[in-house]
Amino acid sequence: MSFVSTIQSHPVAFLAPGFTSMAIQSFQTGVLVDLSVKFWSRAHRESLAIRFMVAFVSVVAFYQTAATFYVMWQNNVVHYGDWTALLVLTWPDKLQNLVTTSLAFPVQAFLIRRCWMLTKKSWLALVSLTGLLLVTIIANILQTAAMLELYVTPGGSPPHFKLPYIQSFVVGLVSTAVLDAVLTIILLTTLWRSRSSIYSRRFRRTIRRLVLISWEAAVLPSSSATISVLLFIIFGNNNFWYLFFQAILGKLYAISFLITLNARLDQNDDRPPPRLTEIQLTLPPTGIQDIVNSQSSGIIPSNPPISSPPDLPIGKLATTS
Repeated sequence: MSFVSTIQSHPVAFLAPGFTSMAIQSFQTGVLVDLSVKFWSRAHRESLAIRFMVAFVSVVAFYQTAATFYVMWQNNVVHYGDWTALLVLTWPDKLQNLVTTSLAFPVQAFLIRRCWMLTKKSWLALVSLTGLLLVTIIANILQTAAMLELYVTPGGSPPHFKLPYIQSFVVGLVSTAVLDAVLTIILLTTLWRSRSSIYSRRFRRTIRRLVLISWEAAVLPSSSATISVLLFIIFGNNNFWYLFFQAILGKLYAISFLITLNARLDQNDDRPPPRLTEIQLTLPPTGIQDIVNSQSSGIIPSNPPISSPPDLPIGKLATTS
């Protein structure tokens, strides 16, 4: 049986992942737009490096959504009824792994730094997590290079890819899943311990905090990467659902990143303003300024000048009395 016949016999296993990915990525893009608007309204409080990371991740995420729509349009509208067109690897298909890595590695680097701080700057944790990140990046670059030279013919059973492609693909998926799992365990454990005292007040606050912690700990990206690895190991290329979880993985990283940054900004907004000192409440502005100036020069005046109230007209004085 040819691969085209296999696709026709099992459309849910091969065609449904693409349509589902397009729908889910559209929803993810809407969430990213909402989170981006909220972040950029207060972006001046963040460092230049964080703002650059958010801009880079947002641009790559929007490109991925546009590329997904382009591929679906080409396969199902331009080449409608041509099953062999599904086997032609377009440029977005070949660059998919590089795009996912571009979305993931800035967020993973940000999470690695958080884990390093939460583990009291443990160099063992930093070196181990950074090593996994470098392995993931290198494997995905090699995989993209192999994809650029790959061509799938419509004949025969499900396509057999070259060994370098399989090796880099498996290493990339496994290293990503392991890195995400370790990051999630460290962050989730630390965040749970640090915020457990807040959860006993109201049920709604409990649910909100749990959801926020799960996003900050990258639970969904970690789960998506793990499921993608398991589906590829179990089904291989006889089922394309592993590509669905890999396609939505990048935007899950971006969403987790923006939720974490917005939560940090919300926390800063909730802090009470500094209280006015007793001196500021009792002395008029001129007296305060003279005291501040004299303290900075090392001389404190014995009788700080206090401005007298302005003269009132006789009519107004009589009215106030």
